Amino acid sequence: MNKLDEWAFWLMKAITQPQTSNNKYFYDKEFDELFALKFQNNGLLPIFRNTITENNIVIVDTFVSKIHKIENFDKSIITLPKLSLEEKKIFLIQFISDIENSSIRNELNNEINSFSESDDFNFKLNLKKANPQLYLKFDMDKGKFIFSKINQIYEPLGITEKSVVIW
Repeated sequence: MNKLDEWAFWLMKAITQPQTSNNKYFYDKEFDELFALKFQNNGLLPIFRNTITENNIVIVDTFVSKIHKIENFDKSIITLPKLSLEEKKIFLIQFISDIENSSIRNELNNEINSFSESDDFNFKLNLKKANPQLYLKFDMDKGKFIFSKINQIYEPLGITEKSVVIW
């Protein structure tokens, strides 16, 4: 994965996490770094992409310093916002409004009605299997929606594709 893909993937995960997720995403303004922590057993654990080895002990030290900053309410650390349940539902409602197949539209509408803070930003119905073209449209529309939100929310904070992702 190149640096731009990694940056985009990381921000997509940050913004679409369920509100109830124990994973929290942060931006360190001082070092222009993005990082994530998992809140578990009254403590904070770094979220890594790969298994920790001796070669990345520096990353562990970096996370320890960032955890100290969070615990000391350092103003250079910003908790990144996630999409709200309402924002997700509005997108999903707009998406299904154009679906001509009434049985799929009704099934997806029922899912939206039961959608909660702990749900992933997806439909439970296997759209890829039920209607591959609709699945592709959903995937493309969702990607556009997420990136418009990334630009709206994160760019004003100073987060750009040059920001470093630590994981």
